Amino acid sequence: MRLTAGFLALTLASATIHDDWLGSDKPLHFSATAGIALAGYAGARLVFKAEAPLAAGLGALAALTAGVAKELLDLGRYGYSSPKDLAWDVLGTVTGTVLAVLVERWLFAPRPAAQPAN
Repeated sequence: MRLTAGFLALTLASATIHDDWLGSDKPLHFSATAGIALAGYAGARLVFKAEAPLAAGLGALAALTAGVAKELLDLGRYGYSSPKDLAWDVLGTVTGTVLAVLVERWLFAPRPAAQPAN
């Protein structure tokens, strides 16, 4: 209930602010959350030896937490936040998480044994 109220407050508070979907801050939101998701995944896999699904969830959770925390900080500091920024945070989180999983599979996938020449 509190989480829903918080997101509603974020949306209502930003309703009067002009915020472009492709504004200059959107690549920052995307790249920051993608990087956090990648780092969270790698950290969970390497440091905590977490299985891939758990590591993906932890990386995504870290990235989304950072994005929501930033918007709540904006809301408290400036009196407004941006649902469009949150959308870019989600897009960056998904991209970073998927990229982390794919890179790990590509780098560490078992290779088929070479067939002997007859």
